[in-house]
Amino acid sequence: MKNSDFIQMSQCHIFSIKFPTDNIKAVLEEAEIDVGDSYTQVEIVKNPMTGQKVQELENGLFFTVRTTFKKVTKELLSAKIYELKQEFKARPELVPPSNEKEWRLEAEMQLFHIVPFSSELVNIFYSPEKELLITNSRSKHTQLALHHLIKLFGLVGFRSVAVSDEKLGLNK
Repeated sequence: MKNSDFIQMSQCHIFSIKFPTDNIKAVLEEAEIDVGDSYTQVEIVKNPMTGQKVQELENGLFFTVRTTFKKVTKELLSAKIYELKQEFKARPELVPPSNEKEWRLEAEMQLFHIVPFSSELVNIFYSPEKELLITNSRSKHTQLALHHLIKLFGLVGFRSVAVSDEKLGLNK
């Protein structure tokens, strides 16, 4: 297995960011990120080739963050709401939810107990010299991972530039 097998970047998001410590690697190696939600977890994972969470490269640091979550799609939610409505019709002794929001909440609550966990890996490169952080994804789970990474270091602000295959260029 080569590094190119582990590092995949079809699109990226670039942030201008400075971590408020010189010992970034040690902080990341020891990091335990608490999201505070039992259905979502964020963790820095060990590289299967090196056994370390953070790899020191020539120009910076490389690490991977895994976001684990319960994925409830609109289609799955709609099907569950329909199923619940049919169940309440068949059993009139049950008190049905009073509005669409309550139907949705009831369906989500039931789905969260049966839907399996999904996960997304986000590769991150950080150059302390250039103060650039580059991710290989722009998804909402990547944003969640970055949010918790920033909380870990106590940062407040940064700038971002997105590079994507779809638009073939730079976006602010």
